Amino acid sequence: MQPKVSICPHLIDALQLFRSHLGCASIEILQALYLDPDGRRLGHRIHSFGTADQTWMPVQGILGLAVHLGASAVLIAHNHPNGVPHPSVQDRRATLQMARAAADRGILLVDHLVLTQTEFCSIRERFEMRPLRCSARYLGWCTPPSCWPRGVRQA
Repeated sequence: MQPKVSICPHLIDALQLFRSHLGCASIEILQALYLDPDGRRLGHRIHSFGTADQTWMPVQGILGLAVHLGASAVLIAHNHPNGVPHPSVQDRRATLQMARAAADRGILLVDHLVLTQTEFCSIRERFEMRPLRCSARYLGWCTPPSCWPRGVRQA
């Protein structure tokens, strides 16, 4: 299945960064990329190592580092070692919990990506989740068209 996400240069860079820390991992690994208001990288961290079919999302740890770095946005990703990039029910719930907690702190959760060696899935696109805080500054990060300013169209 091909991803629904529009591939943009920033996303390709993020995917490369995330995958470079996975190797051929046989366990799930959760990572976060921290961004400034212009979408520039402030930091990257691996936040959890799980098992073959699950990991946990330390919401407070991820957001605490975001605040410490002065990040305006966070992009999170984890891998599925089984090679299937479909998000689980738990992945979706954790994403909603993270999005709400981030919005409470004035931080945008750009997306949560599920990665395999060759594919990825955007939870935001797959479930048509709207950002809880929306800003045109993040157009470079493939913000869904529903959040674009008037007059802006997808290329």
